[in-house]
Amino acid sequence: MQTLYSILSVPESADLIEIKTAYKRLAKKYHPDVNSDPKAEAIFKDVLNAYQILSNPETKKIYDDRLRYQRYQSEVRKQQGRNTQSRKFVRPTPRYRPPNPFSKNGRKLTPEENRKATMYAFGFVMAIFLVVVMAKIGYDWYQEYLFEKKLEPIVMAMDTAMKYDSPESYTALFTAFSSVPEKDRLSINWEWRRTEALKYLAQRADFHFEEQNYSKAYQLYTMYLNQGGLFLIRIGNNMITCMQAVGDREDLIAALERVANADTDGVTVAYKTGKVYLEDVKDTTKALFYFRLARNRIEKSYEQIYGKAWFVLIPPRNVPDLHAEVYLNYGALLFQKEYYTRARKVFSWLIYIRNLSPYGYLYRGYCYLEQENPTAACRDFQKAATLGSQEAYEVYKNMCL
Repeated sequence: MQTLYSILSVPESADLIEIKTAYKRLAKKYHPDVNSDPKAEAIFKDVLNAYQILSNPETKKIYDDRLRYQRYQSEVRKQQGRNTQSRKFVRPTPRYRPPNPFSKNGRKLTPEENRKATMYAFGFVMAIFLVVVMAKIGYDWYQEYLFEKKLEPIVMAMDTAMKYDSPESYTALFTAFSSVPEKDRLSINWEWRRTEALKYLAQRADFHFEEQNYSKAYQLYTMYLNQGGLFLIRIGNNMITCMQAVGDREDLIAALERVANADTDGVTVAYKTGKVYLEDVKDTTKALFYFRLARNRIEKSYEQIYGKAWFVLIPPRNVPDLHAEVYLNYGALLFQKEYYTRARKVFSWLIYIRNLSPYGYLYRGYCYLEQENPTAACRDFQKAATLGSQEAYEVYKNMCL
């Protein structure tokens, strides 16, 4: 027979400390916030009910009395069953009746006394049942009241955010989340509710982006990321578009850097970031960093397709114009910083993938010139001039003829 003690896995002699310890152990295992299995929820309800009764000395005493009586009744029924089975074969013997723990001095009860005792026990059990039901209803009501009280600031802030849809209202919403004490967060599903609020914030940012309200969209995207929202390349690209439309250079650079560093395979944004640093900010060191980052990602993609010997196997016609632009700008910056050997190698690769463009020959000629190799320089200037570079023609005419 399952008892409240067996539900908590404690002996019937367990004291209050053992009962509380067993309840905490089972609650950690079967609480709905920890275990989403529907069976776990049913087990937790049984555990909670057992704990509520056994942790209260008065209800525990009532339950113990009822349990003893139930066992007494069970023993009586078993003995009656045995007597019935043996009556056909043996001479009737005086029936054994276990001593009634509710009788006085173990005296045998008369039928009338037995009927009254049964009615008393039934009324006693019903009284216990009503007390338990009322206690459960009261407990559930109080728990719901506490739940709503803890959740009230978040609900009010969420309603305000949905009504006004402003950065200030969303700031107030996440402030309300932060104000919830750590000890109360599990009981109100704090993590899940905050994640849902972040999803809603991202949806509103997307809405304003689609409506071309770029300034507000950028504010909401920024708040979403600052509050721990998941960074997606799509969001980063939207932020770049917002800042390009608004014209805020600092925020544009911040958005570009965030996407360039997050998108580990992306070339376009890394290249754009380098161009902004080169042309707008005039920071050649940062520009060189992002051009190099774009170059590394290009060559990583080549290696994934063609293997480690990609530089031999890749057909020039398969190289996109963007990749050629990356190599041209990367080489030009290396040349500007006087890394002539490295720059010359970059321009040699550019000549291989774009042999009809004069720029690779022109800049490699300058590298040879700085390295005091005029013969090779003149050869490259002549080739660049043949391909239509007026600058190469002037240099070749003045230095090589």
